[in-house]
Amino acid sequence: MLWFAKSSTFLLAGGILAAAGEVAYPPPEALRLVETALKQNPGLASAHLSAQAAHSTGVHHSAWDAPEVGVDFFQTPIKSFPNPLKNQQEIDYSVSQMIPFPGKLDAMAKPQHLHSVTEERRAESMELEVRRDVLSAYADLYSVEWRLKLIREDRVEVDHLLGAVRAGYEGGMGSQADLLRMESETARLDAEVLEAEQEGTEARAAMVSLLGGGEMDFPSADSLTPGQLKISTDSLQHLAKERRPDLDAMHQEIAMADAELASKKQEAYPDFAVQGMYKDMRTDMGARGFWSVGLGMKVPIAPWSWKGVKAGVDAARVQQRKSEQDYNASRLGVNADVERAAAALRTASGRVDVAQIRRVPLAEQTLHSALSAYQGGRADFNGVILAFRELREARDSYHKAIADHLKAWAALEWATGGTLQ
Repeated sequence: MLWFAKSSTFLLAGGILAAAGEVAYPPPEALRLVETALKQNPGLASAHLSAQAAHSTGVHHSAWDAPEVGVDFFQTPIKSFPNPLKNQQEIDYSVSQMIPFPGKLDAMAKPQHLHSVTEERRAESMELEVRRDVLSAYADLYSVEWRLKLIREDRVEVDHLLGAVRAGYEGGMGSQADLLRMESETARLDAEVLEAEQEGTEARAAMVSLLGGGEMDFPSADSLTPGQLKISTDSLQHLAKERRPDLDAMHQEIAMADAELASKKQEAYPDFAVQGMYKDMRTDMGARGFWSVGLGMKVPIAPWSWKGVKAGVDAARVQQRKSEQDYNASRLGVNADVERAAAALRTASGRVDVAQIRRVPLAEQTLHSALSAYQGGRADFNGVILAFRELREARDSYHKAIADHLKAWAALEWATGGTLQ
């Protein structure tokens, strides 16, 4: 039958490609989609803007508080209301500035700087997530496209077989039950086409969302040769701890908590206030002016304010311990992520080999044998239908394993914090 040749030719080509040498993996078409997503994904753009916003705050740049400028009108007669300048006897002009204790602004700026670095690392982590999701969506597109292709090819073959069964039935060589079985198989394939088309629509919608929306043409995912990974799980875990940006973000949060604790301790030191004033006196003796300078100091260690300072330090110390425990938990989570992804990749590779080397060839032989037995009158037609379905399931499982391999590869890249080739 025609489907034997097509299936065997495909599997043979896949084996030649795998044996010919290393192939680009993930495929270049998928990586081009990743590049598009990294440029256009709005969620990723938002993450980068959050990092920029953290870098742009005034606290980050150790900015002083703005000065206060005031004008006070004194001894204005009631009869001058509502004009404060009419018959005015005194106008005071003042400017005041808070001066923080030396080193306090730098102590306040350091946590903000580390926060901006943390946001940058989280944006990098989101880039890895987008890459993983795009490659997974590409794998779904590959699986759906191959499923549709195989179903339509099988539909053509079933039509040919249906015609032969119908001709045999009309010629008195077949049974009505065989004809009805083939009609039922035709209806089954038509229903599967509709399901696969719906899955394809959902996969394309997911990809469009990842790529930032709009009308887009996706490259055909008709060929996919799994890559080979020759790195131990321990090496992958070590690599992940060095490269994972979200783990580095947690490390930066520890440093930020340390800096925040130091900043809270600095709040016990006083801030200073300097005020300059000019008094414009307008009396019966004529206009006269006086200058004055005032100095002030904020005293946080006063009994009624010290509790607030101490509470801030205690809260920062608790946050410091929490950040350390979050980091430890994340390190354990990184190991688990790598183990899960590596196990999924090994499983998918094994499924590909089993389907390519054993399951599909055996299913082809089973169908060939069932057809020969039916044509020789040694078996009924039900054996042909069962063997045909087994072949379809074996081929479908092969392409699902190929897609799952790419998904597991993408998950392992995310788990280790970068590309694997």
